[in-house]
Amino acid sequence: MDNQDVIMAMAVKAPSEWNRREKRKMRKLQRAVREKGRERASLKRKKEDMVAKEAAKQKVVDEFMPFFVAIANNDMETAQNFDETAMMNTIRTTLNDGEGHAGHNAN
Repeated sequence: MDNQDVIMAMAVKAPSEWNRREKRKMRKLQRAVREKGRERASLKRKKEDMVAKEAAKQKVVDEFMPFFVAIANNDMETAQNFDETAMMNTIRTTLNDGEGHAGHNAN
């Protein structure tokens, strides 16, 4: 094998080695992108859950604010129009996370 053959062999080998390295880098980057996608989806679900819980709590406040205002203003006629049992059940249901842990996040 003369010098020209050695140079030719190196010229053929170098691009294939470079291709292997680049393919490895590409696979690593693709895995990282997939992982970030999973992480994003998880965070999005958590955010949606949190927004839904806050909306439910705000609904309770909005529904019963007239009752609280009537109590504060000593307006017993308006206050008596509210069903206290229904109000307590609504509050209990809203604060309960579905596993019997009132107000505590199960995570």
